Amino acid sequence: MEKLISQIQALSGDEADLKQLHTLLSKSEEVFFKHLPALDEVLTLLDPQTHSLGVVFILAVKAVVSVDPKIFIQQCIQFFRTCSPAQIRLEPKKFKLVCAKFTEYCIQTKQAIRAVKPLKWAIMRIQPVVDHITPQHANFLQVCIVSKCYKAGVQQIEKDLYEVDAKATACAPRDVLLYFYYGAICLIAVKQWKRAINFLQQVLSAPAVVPSVIMIEAYKKFVLASLMESGSVSGLPRHATASLQRHVKAGCSAYEEFNTSYSTKSVSDLHKCALSHHDAFVKVRSIYLVNECFWRMHSPLK
Repeated sequence: MEKLISQIQALSGDEADLKQLHTLLSKSEEVFFKHLPALDEVLTLLDPQTHSLGVVFILAVKAVVSVDPKIFIQQCIQFFRTCSPAQIRLEPKKFKLVCAKFTEYCIQTKQAIRAVKPLKWAIMRIQPVVDHITPQHANFLQVCIVSKCYKAGVQQIEKDLYEVDAKATACAPRDVLLYFYYGAICLIAVKQWKRAINFLQQVLSAPAVVPSVIMIEAYKKFVLASLMESGSVSGLPRHATASLQRHVKAGCSAYEEFNTSYSTKSVSDLHKCALSHHDAFVKVRSIYLVNECFWRMHSPLK
């Protein structure tokens, strides 16, 4: 273990050394697992900025075993603040794993708000250029939602992002779906209905043999946001798959019925529908939007 620490300290320099270190660390992960109790002490010997590659390997090991969340959270905050973009981009998958576990622990320990700024740093560190979606965007937006820091989430997505570099950031299709879904939730919270609908349409237009849970949940929000924006639902996007259309009918019947009831312009019909499906709306935290739709029917937008 001491030899490995020395090599991390010695090879965290130029590009050639880092390449050599990356190969070495990839072959030495078992050493970290064998010395789990010593990893916290090892981290104190490494500088988060100078030895970022070594640190991300160690934190990734800690992310897959049982550790003290409090200590892990603090270690990640220190790491995200100063870590070297050039070094973490050599291991985007491990950085993604660390950020995901950090997010999970912060939410689990009811301190999601504490994760907002560190995850913003994490985005800046891993993002190749400012127009790229990263896995950390979804992490960031999730903690913004849990901590009700919706405006912080909306500020982060002010610029439209559509570029994805899976090799540089380890961004997977699910990360992109979550970016647009969580982004839509933040936009709904600040009543930016039109842009929220656009974000949800990105989710609903995604290619999929079998629609994901994210897509089904996005449709539910799409129905309610559309009613708030225009008083009607235009239907699924043109590029939505036939499979999604089938799943919507089977899994979103409460929302389909609510849309139908809304179109009658009858408050009593809408009220009956809302009561009938109250549990379904509460389960996925849509009851706020349902209530907003009642308000809109009473005071339609001009």
